[in-house]
Amino acid sequence: MKVDPQDNIWVTDKGSDMVIKFDPEGRVLMVFGRKQEASDARHRAAETSETAAAGRGRPLRQVTDVAWDKAGNTFISDG
Repeated sequence: MKVDPQDNIWVTDKGSDMVIKFDPEGRVLMVFGRKQEASDARHRAAETSETAAAGRGRPLRQVTDVAWDKAGNTFISDG
């Protein structure tokens, strides 16, 4: 969990493969990633090496951290 310069709370959850941004009052502002579901295993098998390499059609996988630069860009580490 980290707090950004605007006091928003960012939670990274490696177990659910999600990053959630909350405002200072605790309301959800953004959700990155999606918790895997039973049907995801079939979808992954259908991916080509091209889509896998480009990262298209895939949820996040083992997110571990979030950081910001001076310009306000957000970076999410995805292992």
